[in-house]
Amino acid sequence: MPDYKAPATRKAIKSSVKALLMDWIDENLDDSGDTSTAWDDAYDSAARTYQDEIEGSGMRAAQAMREARERFYDELKATLSTTLEGVFDSIG
Repeated sequence: MPDYKAPATRKAIKSSVKALLMDWIDENLDDSGDTSTAWDDAYDSAARTYQDEIEGSGMRAAQAMREARERFYDELKATLSTTLEGVFDSIG
C-alpha cells in the first residue's frame, strides 16, 4: 500500500497563501485612494467619533482624539477579521 502524499508541496502552499494574503491586503488596505477600503471606513468612523465628541460632548481635543483612535482600531480590526475568514476559500 503506498504512503499518503500531500496534494501540494509546502513551498507551493506557502506561495499560494502569500499571494492570497497580498491580494487581500491590496483589496482591503489599498493606499491609492481610488477605492473605498476597510481603512477608509475606519477612518471615516473615527472622524465622525472625533467630531461628535468635540461638538456633542464638549470633550477636549486630546481626549476626543484618544476616543477616535480607539474607534479607528476597533473598526479596522472588526472589518479585517471578518473579511479575512474568506481569504483561504480558494486553496484546494
